[in-house]
Amino acid sequence: MQTSHKGLIAIIACCLVIVGSYSFYRYKNSIESLPPSAPVVTNQITLTDTPWVWQYTINQDGTKTIASSTKFILDFTKEGTLTSTTDCNILSATYEQNGEVISFTPFVSTKMFCTESQESLYRFTLALATSFTITGTTLTINSNRDAGVMTFRMK
Repeated sequence: MQTSHKGLIAIIACCLVIVGSYSFYRYKNSIESLPPSAPVVTNQITLTDTPWVWQYTINQDGTKTIASSTKFILDFTKEGTLTSTTDCNILSATYEQNGEVISFTPFVSTKMFCTESQESLYRFTLALATSFTITGTTLTINSNRDAGVMTFRMK
């Protein structure tokens, strides 16, 4: 009688293995036969999608310069030019972008003189740009020589 129980247990175990294998085979094939899922499209913002308003710069010495005006607006075109208003003048340049690497030609500017303007720091740090990132509605521009990190928001 003991031998027949062992034989019965072995038969049941074999049946379970067969049923489990078949179920796995069917499940695997049903997944493989599904159409490929559509790529996820994100609304990735690019430089040229919107004007960018300067918020602040973290300077090389660790201090933070907060924009005193919302007039500091940076506008990139798809053709490779940029213009920027400041609290005093209008700047323009061309730019080259390769992924997150960016560089600007020397800025051309109107020549108004304004007291207590933040334009010189803004222009100096922007001219040394080496890379950028866009996270949500925030543009961060990194400058070489540790001149600073500029933060902009979508207008």
